[in-house]
Amino acid sequence: MFIRSLDDIEIETEQKENMMGIKGNHIFDETRQKFRWSKFKNLSPDEIFSLMKDEKNGIFAFIKNMLETMKVHLQSL
Repeated sequence: MFIRSLDDIEIETEQKENMMGIKGNHIFDETRQKFRWSKFKNLSPDEIFSLMKDEKNGIFAFIKNMLETMKVHLQSL
């Protein structure tokens, strides 16, 4: 569900960019588009498992890195 929420935020960012023409802050860069719920949900079970088990470049590593980055930003406040 967390990935779905992130994808919803990304969709809102894209919609604002299209309406206002202002560059937004994206959660998913070019290399991580496959982690978006809208893409992820259409993959085969084997492809999903592959994305989850990859410890360095998988979906859990992505979430862990994102949360660590957020933690650093929050500590600096």
